[in-house]
Amino acid sequence: MLENKKAQGLVTGIVSGIGFLVITVIVIFLITSTLNGAGLIEKSTLSTAQNNVLLITSGTELTECAAEDNTDVAISAITVQNLTVAIVSANYTTSGCTITGVAGSEYNNTLVNITAYSYNFDADAQVSADQMINNFTIGVNNVSNKLPTVLLVAAVVLLFGAIVLLVKQSRTISGNGGAGL
Repeated sequence: MLENKKAQGLVTGIVSGIGFLVITVIVIFLITSTLNGAGLIEKSTLSTAQNNVLLITSGTELTECAAEDNTDVAISAITVQNLTVAIVSANYTTSGCTITGVAGSEYNNTLVNITAYSYNFDADAQVSADQMINNFTIGVNNVSNKLPTVLLVAAVVLLFGAIVLLVKQSRTISGNGGAGL
């Protein structure tokens, strides 16, 4: 009877251990995603007043802006190259780091100086937090890929344990040391 309670303890331990692991992973995912989505880490802003000469066409990219992997660009001054004529924002659109001339604008295919612009990008702390969450997710995925193998090994161990207990119990019942098997 004592061996039966040991086997029940083993099964209970395996099931509760796997349950604890699953609950812990879910709680960690909830905490990290909540903290990451709470906006606790501010975006960094860079303003530049360099003269960036570029051609307004369909999709010209600001190189400094693109290097920072940002999403928001605010252009405060564009002039036609070698002139002081300001180009109003109705003549171009921005999306990320890309400036696109508006169809029908008189400034399309014109070399311009972008004299001042600013953009937002993820600070180093946000990049590190995103990478940590990504690495954690990859690690959990790697462990979960091996979980069926671990469960199979645990099932085989439990099966062999049950067979040993049955053989032992049959020897005790038969009283002749198991010669009846």
